[in-house]
Amino acid sequence: DQAITDDPTNPDYHALLAAIYGNLALAPVDGAAERADQSLATAKMLDPQNPTFPFMAAQMAARSGDVEKARTEIVNTLSLKRNFTQALYLSAQLDISEGKTESAIATTRAITTLEPNNPTRYFQLGVLFSANGSSTEAIAAYNAAITLDPQYANARYLLALALLNEGQSDLALEQLKVVAQTNQ
Repeated sequence: DQAITDDPTNPDYHALLAAIYGNLALAPVDGAAERADQSLATAKMLDPQNPTFPFMAAQMAARSGDVEKARTEIVNTLSLKRNFTQALYLSAQLDISEGKTESAIATTRAITTLEPNNPTRYFQLGVLFSANGSSTEAIAAYNAAITLDPQYANARYLLALALLNEGQSDLALEQLKVVAQTNQ
C-alpha cells in the first residue's frame, strides 16, 4: 500500500498487491478476492500491453476454481504474447484437469499446422501427450520445440522427464546438461 501511495502509476506495485490478496483469498479472507481483482484491473489499465497481468488473472481464477474466467484470461494473455509458455502450460493443465486431453491434443495439433514454426505450441502438445501417457509422442513434440528454439529450457526439461519415463537416462542427462548450461 505504501509503494502504491508513493507511486500509484507503477503497475507492478498493483500486480504485487493483487498477488498478495490472491493468496489471502485462498485462506479465505473476506474481501480479498475482490481486492485482488481491483488491484489487477488497475495494473492492466496502467500497462495494457503487458501479458503478465492477464496471466496472473488466469492463475488466480484457476486457483479459485473459475475455469471459464481462467480460459478467458489465457486467451487475453496469448493475444498479447502468443508464445507465452506459462499460459499455454496452464491451458493444458486445465484441459487435463477437465478430462479434455484428447480434444486438446487435436486442437493443438491443428494449431501446429497453422503455426509450424511456433515452438511453444509443440511444447504444449508435449505436455498434453505426457499427461495422456504417450511418452513417444511427447518426446517427438518436445524435440520439435527445441529444434525450433534450442534455448527452450522448459521443453528440454520436460523432454528429459519423458526420456526418463522411457528408460533413456543417458539422453535425459544430456538434455539436463544443456539446460544447466543455457539456463542456470
